[in-house]
Parts: sequence; C-alpha cells; structure tokens
Amino acid sequence: AMGRSSGNALRWAYLCAVTLALCTAAPALGQETPDDAAGREYFERGRAAFANADYESALVYFRHAYRLSRRGELQYNIGVAADRLQREEEALEAFEHYLEESREPTREEEVRERIAALQQSIAERKATELALEEATIRYRVAQEQSADTSRLRRSTLIGASALAAVGVAGV
Repeated sequence: AMGRSSGNALRWAYLCAVTLALCTAAPALGQETPDDAAGREYFERGRAAFANADYESALVYFRHAYRLSRRGELQYNIGVAADRLQREEEALEAFEHYLEESREPTREEEVRERIAALQQSIAERKATELALEEATIRYRVAQEQSADTSRLRRSTLIGASALAAVGVAGV
C-alpha cells in the first residue's frame, strides 16, 4: 500500500508539472513551413483542449498537428495527452518518438523518467493480466473436474441402485 500511495503521489506531482509546462510553454516550432502553419492551428486547438481537461480532443489535435508538421517536439504533447487518458502504450510510444525525433529534446530527463515509469507500469499490468488468465484457467479446470466427479458419482449411484433393484427382484 505504501509503494502504491507514493507512486500515486509521484504521478500526481508529474501530472501537475506537465500541466504547468503545457500551459506556459509551447514546443519550439522554429521557422514555419506551410504545413507548420496549418499544424500550428491544430496545435493551438490541442493546447486549449488540454487546458480544459479535454484530453481526447487534445490528443486528436496534437496528432493532426504532428501529421502536418512532422515536428518531433509534438510527440511530447501526444505522449502527455495519451498519458492523461491512461493509454500507457500510446504515451510510451510517443515519448520514445519525442526523444528520437527531436533535435534537442528540452524535456529529455523528464521524459526518460516517465518512460521508465510507464515501462514498469505496463510490465506490472501485463503480469497481473497473465496471473488473472492463469487463475481463470485453473478455476475452469477445477470446475470441469468437479462436474466430471459429480457426474461419475451420480452414474455410480444410479448403476448401483439398478443392480440392487435387479438383485432384489431376482431373489
């Protein structure tokens, strides 16, 4: 319980820092191409949606802005929005792309820490899912064995009763 509450506290602190960063500083988009200009509009919509806690819309807008501009810095915003929606695999992928595609990732340390936390969380979730699947299989096998044993007992009783009836009638 202690590890979980400290993990929640760290996640809360991280999310507060990210919100502050997103609301105060847009990624440096540098010189704009025509696609950048169109992408900038979607980025601004994404930022406004994010500020209003509409993370689903923010994610859509950030992805569209990225498709238009191909600016690696936008992968950070995509990652944060996906993270807020608890889409850990999507967030992880976006953060990894941010580090790969950004010329000078200004949030490299923060993103590397979040990548490590996401990798751990995904691994823990997958281990839990696997354990649940294994437990479900064991449960079903036990249920089937119990049903088979019950059918065997019933057929044995019916067979023994029939033999007894034949034996009594035959006397």
